[in-house]
Amino acid sequence: MSQIKTGTDLPEPATATSRIKGEWAVQALASRAEEALDRKSRRQWSSQTLQGLEDRLAGFREALAAFQWPTDPPPWFEARMATGDQRTRQGFGASVLPAGQAQPQTKMASGGFAAQGTTTLAPGTYRFSLSQAGRAENIDVRVGASDTWGDVLRNTARAVNQAGLPVRADVLYQNAAYGLDPALAGSGSILALSVNPERPDQDLQARDVSGGLLEALRVRTTDPAL
Repeated sequence: MSQIKTGTDLPEPATATSRIKGEWAVQALASRAEEALDRKSRRQWSSQTLQGLEDRLAGFREALAAFQWPTDPPPWFEARMATGDQRTRQGFGASVLPAGQAQPQTKMASGGFAAQGTTTLAPGTYRFSLSQAGRAENIDVRVGASDTWGDVLRNTARAVNQAGLPVRADVLYQNAAYGLDPALAGSGSILALSVNPERPDQDLQARDVSGGLLEALRVRTTDPAL
């Protein structure tokens, strides 16, 4: 038998209305808090952007204030940003030596090789001698059974650079002869031996001691007239 609710069992209208109003109030507060956070984020972003623009404009104003027209006519051809006295330019100079008198940096260079190609050298230890200003040093290079020409060139350069002579060795690549340096006649990977042109001792010499590594790499003295 079904039960019939009387008026005393129904929810109070005032209680239901209060609950609904409370939920609306909570939603309104949450929405206002979210809007406040959005406004704060926008203000922070705007402040950072404006500060960045002000910094850039300040730098531009400083550079513009330092601009000076050259005193030599016509000024529009030599306009530049300057903060110092233009007379300081008189303190700079350069001289070009005639051909054949300048010291070339590259003293010796190998032939060109395909770095990924397997070397035809027999496995073992090869020795050659480098001498400069009356001082000689023997240099050993180990060649493995699976080494490529690139490995041989890099190992040779590393051994030279670890020696005590003021000689620098680099493995360079050029896809055509004389592309990097007028002293480099080969194409591909090349071993280059160089000496600082400012050093008084420029007489670099090399010779094979055992194994013939320099001959196999076709190391030759560069033309001193270049």
